[in-house]
Amino acid sequence: MNTILDAVSKWSMVLVFGLLPFFFIPVPWFAVTQSKAVLVGILLTVAGLSWLASRLLEGALRAPGPFVLGAVALLPIAYFVSAVLSGFSSVSLFGSGIDPDTFAAVSLSFGGFALAALIFSQSFERVRIGVRAFFIGALILEVIQILHLSFPAALSFGGAIVGQAGNAFGSWHDLAILAGVLAFLGAAFSGTQLATGRWKYLFHAVIALSIILLVITNFRDVWIAFAVLSFLYFLHLLYGRKSRVFEDTLLSSPSIAGVGTEGIARETLRKAANWKWAVLGVVSILLAFYGTNVVNLLPAQMQVATIEVRPSWRGTYIVGQQSLTNPRMLFFGSGPNTFTNEWRLYKPAEINATQFWNAEFSSGIGSVPTSLITVGVVGFLAWIEVLVALLWVAYAALRRGRDENGYAGVVAPIALSTIFLFAFSVLYVPGAGLSMLSFLLFGLLLALAALIGAVPLRTFSLRPDMSGTSVREMILRPGAAMAATGVLATLIFVAAIGYASYGSARALTSDAYLNRGILAYNSSSDITLSSELVGKAIRISPDNDRAQRAAVQLGLLQLQQLISTANPDDEAARAQLQSTLEQTIQHGLNAVSINSGSYQNWLELASLYRELAGANVQGAYENARAAYDRAREGNPKNPLPLLQLAQLEILQNRPTDALQFLAAALQLKPDFAPAYYYSSQIFAVQNDFASAMQAAANAVKYAENDPLGWYNLGSIAYASGDYANAEVALQQALVRQPQYANALYMLGLTFYREGKTDAALQVFIELDRLNPNQPLVQEILQNIRAGRPIS
Repeated sequence: MNTILDAVSKWSMVLVFGLLPFFFIPVPWFAVTQSKAVLVGILLTVAGLSWLASRLLEGALRAPGPFVLGAVALLPIAYFVSAVLSGFSSVSLFGSGIDPDTFAAVSLSFGGFALAALIFSQSFERVRIGVRAFFIGALILEVIQILHLSFPAALSFGGAIVGQAGNAFGSWHDLAILAGVLAFLGAAFSGTQLATGRWKYLFHAVIALSIILLVITNFRDVWIAFAVLSFLYFLHLLYGRKSRVFEDTLLSSPSIAGVGTEGIARETLRKAANWKWAVLGVVSILLAFYGTNVVNLLPAQMQVATIEVRPSWRGTYIVGQQSLTNPRMLFFGSGPNTFTNEWRLYKPAEINATQFWNAEFSSGIGSVPTSLITVGVVGFLAWIEVLVALLWVAYAALRRGRDENGYAGVVAPIALSTIFLFAFSVLYVPGAGLSMLSFLLFGLLLALAALIGAVPLRTFSLRPDMSGTSVREMILRPGAAMAATGVLATLIFVAAIGYASYGSARALTSDAYLNRGILAYNSSSDITLSSELVGKAIRISPDNDRAQRAAVQLGLLQLQQLISTANPDDEAARAQLQSTLEQTIQHGLNAVSINSGSYQNWLELASLYRELAGANVQGAYENARAAYDRAREGNPKNPLPLLQLAQLEILQNRPTDALQFLAAALQLKPDFAPAYYYSSQIFAVQNDFASAMQAAANAVKYAENDPLGWYNLGSIAYASGDYANAEVALQQALVRQPQYANALYMLGLTFYREGKTDAALQVFIELDRLNPNQPLVQEILQNIRAGRPIS
C-alpha cells in the first residue's frame, strides 16, 4: 500500500510538471489561467494526500533542508494572518481563483514547492522524470503556439485561445519569460544525463522553438534578463569551482564518456562551451534594442502587437506611502488581494490625464512590491525570506560542485533559472502558471541540493515509541513531542493545500457559470438562460460579487421586459414584478456586503436605485444618493460617480445640482468629455447657448471620434441659429457614422435653413433610403419638391 501511495504522489507531481505548460480546457468560458488553477489544485491535493498517507504508514518523514521549508512556509502564514486581520473575506482568501495575491494562491505555490522538494528528493531518477515531463509539456505548448500563430482562426480551440497573443500558457509576457527559461535550460541540459539517447532531440526541438518564440514575443526585459542569465552561467562555467560542473557535464555525455582524455583537447572544448554563453548574452543584448527590426522581417501573422499596462515604481510607491499610515496597516497591510481598493483611494492624480484613468489595477509594478501594501511589512519580509532562502540554496548547491552521479551539471541551470523567474516576481506580476512554475523549480532545486549533499536530508519520526506503563511516561518519552509536532505540521500542510484548492475550485466554477451566462446573453440576448447560469454561479459561490453585479444588470433587463409586456391589471404579473424587483435589490445589497471596499459594487447598487428613482419608486432617490456617496468614498479620484450623480439629478429635474456635480467631475479630470456633454445639454435647456456651445465644443475636443458628441454640438448650434457651425459639426458626425439617421435629419434641416434647398433634398432622399416610409421624412420631401415650407 505504501508503494502505491508513493507512486501516486510521484506521478501526480510529474503530471504537474508535464501538464502545467500547455493544459487548458477548450471552451470559451473558461480562461487558460483558470484551467491551470484547476489542474494544479487537483493534482497538488492528490499528491499531498497520498504523500501524507504514505508517510503516516511509514512512520517517518524525510525532508530536504527543513529550515528552508520552514522559511518558505512563513509566506502563506503571513498571508493568512493578514487575511484574518483584514476581515477574513473571500476576496483575500481565494479571490477569483486565479488572483496571485491571495492566501490560496500563495498556499498552493508553497504546496507545489514543498511537494516537489519532498517527493523528488527521494532519487535522481525522479528528478530526471520530472524535468523530461516538463520539456515534453513545453514542446506541446510551443507546437500549439506556432500552429495558432500560423492559423489563428482555424486553431482557436473552441474559443479558448483567441487573438494573435492568445496562448495556452498565460499572458503574452508570461509566454516570453517561459520561452527564455526553456531556451536556457534546454541549451544547458544538452550533453547531460537528462538529454541522453533520443531524449536529446526533445531538448533540441524545445531550444529551437523557444528561440523562435523569444524573437516573436520580443520583450526587452526578457531579452535583458536572458542576457544576464547567459553571462552568469558563463562566469559560473569559467570560474565556478574550477569548472567542475563542466567536467561533470562533459564526462557524462555518451559521446565523450569512455574516450581517453589524451585524445581530447579538453581545454579547447571547455573554452568553446564557455564562450558560447558569452556570445549568446551579447546577441540577447542586441536583440533587446534591435529586435523590432528582426520582427518586422517576419510574416504578418507572426508580428504580434500587445499592450501591457501596470503601475510604475513611482505609482506603487505613492499608493504604499499613503496606504501604510497606521501600525496594523504597516505591519499586516490592507489585506491580500486588495491592491485595487488602495489604488482607487491613493492613485496619483496625474493618472486621470491618461487613457488609463479608469483602469482597475490589481497589483503594483511587481508581485513582491505589491505585497508590502497588501500584506504589510510582515508579508514583505516573508517574501524576502523566500528570496534569501533561494539564493542560499543556489549558493550551497553551486558551491558543492562535483557529485558522484554527475548531476551537479543539472543544478546550476535550475538554480539560475529559478532565480531568473523569481526576479520577475519583483519586476513583474507573473500569471498563475508562471508563478507556480517558479515555486516548482525552487522545490526541484532544493531536492537536487539535498541529493548532491549541499543541504541536509533529514529523517523525522512520525511514530514515537508507545511502550510505557502510563500515558505520562509515553508523553515524556524523548521523541514523542517531536513526532507529534511532525504529524501536526504535515496535517496542517496538507489541510492548507486542500482548503486552498477547494476554495479556489469553488470560485473558479462560479466564474465559469458566470462567464457562460455573459456569453449566452451576448450571443442570443436570452435573459432567462443568462439569469439561470448567473444564478448557478451565485449558488456555487455566494461570495462572488461579480456574479451579484451581473444579477443586478440582468434583473434590470427583466424589470424592463416585464413592465413593457405585463398587464397592469394582472395580479400575477404585479407579483412577479415585485418579486423580481426585490431579488434585484437584494443582489445589489449582497454585492456591497461581500466587498464593501469595492466602488464597483456601490456603483452598481447606485445605478439600480437611479433607475428606480427615474420610475418614481419611493426612497430610491435617497438610496441612490447614499450609494453614490459610498462609491465616491471608495474611489475619490474617479469622476464616474460624480457623472452618474449628475444624471440622477437630471432625472429629478435639479439642473443646478447636476451642474455642480459635473463641475466637480471636471476638476478631477479636465478632459472628461461626458461631463462636458451633459453640461452642454443642461445649458441648452436653460437657453444659455453660449455656455452650451462651449461645453459641447469641449466634448468633441476631448472625444473627437464620438459621432454623438458632434451631433450634440450640431444640434445645439442649430437651436441657437448658428447654422454654419451646425453644418460643420453634423458633417463631422456623419464622417464618423455615415448612417447616423438623426444627424442626417438635422443636417437636412440645417441646409434648408441656410437656403441650400438642393442639398437638403439630397440629404432627406438619403434619409428616406436609409429608413424608408417615415411619415415625417415623406412630408418634408413633398414640401421641398412642391416649394412649400417644411415646417
